[in-house]
Amino acid sequence: MLWAWALLPTGDLAEARRRTAEALVIADESGEPGLRSVTHCAHASTIDALGEHEEAARLTQVALELGQEASWPDAMAWYGARMWLQWSFAGQNEIAAAVVAQAAAAYPQMITWQGAVAVELALLGQRQELTDVLATLPTVLPRVPVDIFWVNTHFYFAMAQGFGVENREVSKVIYEALLPYRFLHVSFGIGYWGPVEVGLAVAARVMGDVDVALTHHEAASDTIDACGATRARALNGYQWAVTLLARDAPGDRQRAKEMLENTLAYCQQRAYLTFERKAQQLLSTLRTPSPERRSERR
Repeated sequence: MLWAWALLPTGDLAEARRRTAEALVIADESGEPGLRSVTHCAHASTIDALGEHEEAARLTQVALELGQEASWPDAMAWYGARMWLQWSFAGQNEIAAAVVAQAAAAYPQMITWQGAVAVELALLGQRQELTDVLATLPTVLPRVPVDIFWVNTHFYFAMAQGFGVENREVSKVIYEALLPYRFLHVSFGIGYWGPVEVGLAVAARVMGDVDVALTHHEAASDTIDACGATRARALNGYQWAVTLLARDAPGDRQRAKEMLENTLAYCQQRAYLTFERKAQQLLSTLRTPSPERRSERR
């Protein structure tokens, strides 16, 4: 099981899946509900990263029941952490936001939960609340403990700026912190987001380095294709289109439109309702010419 905690941040999703499948068998043979609970969570995280979302949700529910059978006080906390990504991508952002807000309140020194709160504020469009959170980060980020969630924390605060609320000073701090770890993937053991490159792309765009951001998007795309990460493809596709629109060089608008259409079709296939809606909203702005463009046509 612990192999998966090391393999997911390297992006070796297939090997992590194989290892956790073995762990699941060993734990089931023991009959011990606590061991079975944690290994169910671990295997759920690896198959979830590869797109087997329904089976991952089923295993997570079983893990909760086993944890409760074992009288494990953290059973519900692990359940919420496991399902957070599912809810975030499937359009159940109010549930996701409530779960991460509760976790942030329960574990105030785990700054990674504050980053998760920022992501949900962004997805829900709560701009003022997110602006206030970002304003505190120049003093918060230098104090983030260098633990297994350090990369996640910076990634979350970067991604939170990918939906309209930006802070250049914060993005510069995040970019400089994450750049040496661009080869890693963002995982918290029982959940997987995708390559660090996606967060670097958003941070670079907010800083105004759009060409650098596009380089990170391309690198992220290659990595995602190689490892088979499914949700990361939707996340990177949407943000890549936003970056193209930010550059707005000749051909960028059409390329962004095509990328959004592809992302929309992919999200509809995968039932990623949150990013389906985001892609539709951004596409609607491209299909309606701006006053300047209408004037040019006349």
